Amino acid sequence: TDPVVTCEVQDLETECAASSNQSSADSWNASNVAALVACSSDACSGSNVTVESDYDFNNFVIQCGNNGSIEVTYTITDECDNDVVQTATFSTTDNTDPIVTCAVESLETECAATSNQSAADQWNADNIAALVACSSDACSGSNVTVESNYNFNNFNLICGNNGSISVTYTVTDECDNSIEQTATFSTVDLTPPVVTCEVQDLQTECAASSNQTLADQWNADNVAALVGCSTDACSP
Repeated sequence: TDPVVTCEVQDLETECAASSNQSSADSWNASNVAALVACSSDACSGSNVTVESDYDFNNFVIQCGNNGSIEVTYTITDECDNDVVQTATFSTTDNTDPIVTCAVESLETECAATSNQSAADQWNADNIAALVACSSDACSGSNVTVESNYNFNNFNLICGNNGSISVTYTVTDECDNSIEQTATFSTVDLTPPVVTCEVQDLQTECAASSNQTLADQWNADNVAALVGCSTDACSP
């Protein structure tokens, strides 16, 4: 006759934590063994029954990150080698987003047609580096990825080469839990054009027949001079 076992081993599902998965599983297994010892007896052997577990955390099957499960078999045996077998499963779930202890930074800078893209490139790279450094996960440890949808072709022009771009950053753990942050790179143009010449006054002898022609030409010469000597960092 098999031993009499009046209880059942318990499954356990708990939130994944790389630092404590094994200790949680150890404790769960020990509790199951202790419960079986307390609730098992035998008509022939009395309380002299043994409880064995094939638990070995090395058999914990990883699914993602440090998240996974292990199935354990418990064998209750009397002194005449009659036995009862029960199984239970310890498993973890990862439903927790990564831990991100910093925020991406928006940046507003003076427009410069020659360097807007390089400034935006660097800004985006700096935000990614900051997120990599400040992101972690209870289940995946430091194995989180940071992605950005940055593409300077999405820079929206307002005037000249002045504009802005909004970028989304996604921090993802190995079990596909994620956090999103957004930031904006924008330029302003508060700088007047650079003008390296001066318009010229003109005084000439009055001639009723040509005053307007001379004034027209003087004005056109001044306009042409200004066009030739004027530039702008944002609107070259």
